[in-house]
Amino acid sequence: MRTNFKYIFAFLVLIIIYSCSKEPDNNPIDPPDDGDGGNEISFIDTASIEAIAINLMQYIPTWDELKRFTDNAQRLPYPNYSKRALAWGESIQPSDGNYAKEAMKYYDDLFDTYKPNISPALFTVLPPFGNDDGSNLTYPLSGEILDKKLRACTVLFLREKSKGRPTTFVNFWPPTVEDPNFTSETVFNQWVDAKYMPEKIAEAKAAEIMKAEYLIAWPLELELFVQNVGGIGNGGFLENKPGEEILTFANNFKNKIRDEVKKYYHGKLIAHLYNNYFQRDSLWENMTYEGFDELHMAIFPTFDVETTELYMDAQIHHYTKIIQNSGNLPWVASEISVFEKYFQNGNLRSIEKQIYETVFTKLENAPIPPVGISPGAGVILTDEAKNYIIQYFNSH
Repeated sequence: MRTNFKYIFAFLVLIIIYSCSKEPDNNPIDPPDDGDGGNEISFIDTASIEAIAINLMQYIPTWDELKRFTDNAQRLPYPNYSKRALAWGESIQPSDGNYAKEAMKYYDDLFDTYKPNISPALFTVLPPFGNDDGSNLTYPLSGEILDKKLRACTVLFLREKSKGRPTTFVNFWPPTVEDPNFTSETVFNQWVDAKYMPEKIAEAKAAEIMKAEYLIAWPLELELFVQNVGGIGNGGFLENKPGEEILTFANNFKNKIRDEVKKYYHGKLIAHLYNNYFQRDSLWENMTYEGFDELHMAIFPTFDVETTELYMDAQIHHYTKIIQNSGNLPWVASEISVFEKYFQNGNLRSIEKQIYETVFTKLENAPIPPVGISPGAGVILTDEAKNYIIQYFNSH
């Protein structure tokens, strides 16, 4: 009788397990079976998030398999002053083809070197890198490919968070991908509703599941993205529009994305911005970003120390106007990239440290100083500049 009872009990347990496995889940995208293989990798139910991340090139877990991590995910405390050493995707070139493993090593090295307090983790270095038929990915991402990318990103970001590193989710489209150029605003709006918005909604849902601390909802600085899709300078529908109409269009687009994303994501929503005010007109200073949580504004020094001083004065002047237009939102110098190609006669190495000193000093003395900085660690050339940034991070 005891033996029969054990068989009956075991049978009931199997029925319960099978029934639970059939419950629907509320995931960013609910595609049909993606062919990842279900339980073909035996360690998935017990492996650490680190081990799963190392294995991402072989297997991307399903949302159900990630629930034992995501159910307990929480947002980390936000630093009063954020410090991020920006990673460069080009620096991640694994000899064994394991991009996820190489990326994690790179991130750990950046943390060991610079001691920042924000993760440099990137969405773009994660599989899948192409379609099943070998063709290149097309953007905006959609369907099964997007879902796999989001699950892989969830693994990597949870790994970063397990090390106490707040994360920033952003799907920067690769530089090889050209933004679409629309000659009709109607066609643009159709594209937004059919392709762009579904990508952003799926990203927002996934960012909330993984409890990413920050989210950027467009693939390029907003001003540049609007100019590209509107075909300014390229025969698009915004080409000959007056400034006020361009601003109205940009604000409407920005607000639409903001309002939709905030339905699903409850961390800090970031407005990521850049316009070269030293060389171009000041139209974009009239934008407002109320409803966002932070402004992230980029800085790209150029030519020499004296020119960089003038450039920084122009950027800070116009950035301050944007901040004031937006209800004095906090802002971060979110990318301070000093590219050698922007300096005359290849002389950057001799003045690289001075360039960073100039930029950081100007930021400290700004009318509204930033609440964080993110130098481009991936493009630093000299030990002098590197050591200066290390010391700056240590003292702030």
